[in-house]
Amino acid sequence: MKKLLVALVALTGFIVSGSQFTACMAKEQLLPKFEEVDKNLGVYIIRYSNIIVSIEGKTIKVPIFGGKYEDITYEDLKKQQTKNRSVLGHIYIKADDGHVKETFYNILSFYKQSFFKDIDTNKPSVIGNEGGESLFIWYDFDYEGMPCSMMITVAYDKKKTSEKIKKIKAGLKKGDPFEETVEMLEFKEDSKWIDIQINLGEESGYKK
Repeated sequence: MKKLLVALVALTGFIVSGSQFTACMAKEQLLPKFEEVDKNLGVYIIRYSNIIVSIEGKTIKVPIFGGKYEDITYEDLKKQQTKNRSVLGHIYIKADDGHVKETFYNILSFYKQSFFKDIDTNKPSVIGNEGGESLFIWYDFDYEGMPCSMMITVAYDKKKTSEKIKKIKAGLKKGDPFEETVEMLEFKEDSKWIDIQINLGEESGYKK
């Protein structure tokens, strides 16, 4: 009888744990495939795996970081918008506290399989700042035979980044070339998001 009671308790615990797991999985699956973060600015979370775009007579797949649902055409995706803006203009990627740098490098690693296959992601076309706490990191690349570009916007720690760059410069000899790279950046780990903008058939204007 005692053994039976222990078995029943264990079975009950297993069922409860299984139910909680199933509930969590169901909640995960219910995440919207397309979510408007800011309707006026056109900022979106996109959870489709690829967006199918027709451009210059070609049909190409635009891979979406973090996408887990089926593919969708650009035209069908635009039907879900409140306002008519480029759905590739501001793709919002959530970043948990303490994982901004990790998320940023995961984005680079993901696009290294497609967009960034033939470029050095440590050396973007330009790393820009307009006085705020956000960096605008532009990459130029060729994809499906056409020039393209991507801008990644991410919050950074200006003080720590400046200190890191000063140390690197101090170790250079006179006349040694200096080029700002992604590895020199220190991110704000309490930031909540990273934004990417994908431009098909367009260079950034900063291509070296």
